[in-house]
Amino acid sequence: MSLTFKKSNNVAVLTGNLTKAKKFYSNVLNLPIDKENDDEVIFKTEDSLFYVIKDTNSTGPVLEFIVEDLEAARDHLVKNGCKIIKWEGKGKDCYLQDPLGVVFNLWEIT
Repeated sequence: MSLTFKKSNNVAVLTGNLTKAKKFYSNVLNLPIDKENDDEVIFKTEDSLFYVIKDTNSTGPVLEFIVEDLEAARDHLVKNGCKIIKWEGKGKDCYLQDPLGVVFNLWEIT
């Protein structure tokens, strides 16, 4: 079976200081806030979403790849040197780190 990975238009930034990040992205970059709660701020820019997520354990960008079979993609990536960082299952955060240190989320299309 051949797996297909498609880069989504969404990206996230993990930060320990959500208030500071919100001020920067909304006031300095003038990104429009789409939704927000105590754990994340979502900015909408044309056809993509930019998530700023409170995380006291990790910081930095998180790319997102879309797959047709979440578990098959995870197994394939782990066999090829990726590490699971956070795995909550379909429709939730599924973060992996590639052998180069880049963190990305897998998202299963429905």
